Amino acid sequence: MRDHHRQLLRYLKARGLKPRLTPGKKHMRIEWMVGNRTYFITCAISPSDQRAVLNARAEIRRQLKGVAGFQWPVVLCRKKSRRRS
Repeated sequence: MRDHHRQLLRYLKARGLKPRLTPGKKHMRIEWMVGNRTYFITCAISPSDQRAVLNARAEIRRQLKGVAGFQWPVVLCRKKSRRRS
């Protein structure tokens, strides 16, 4: 498992999903379940594109966009304080 696979697994775990990695010869399959349905994306073992992780995250968001029974977790962001010196 490479760094981009770890990033995608962390991305899914942070959203309350339980991803599973299935290796292949040239591609990895990352699977997760929502309700009774299994969703997956396929990504290269060693991507040549530096935007591969961002593209995979976008694909995950598109797949989960209209899924009934899935609710995106609320992420609280802190505002950066502007200190004046």
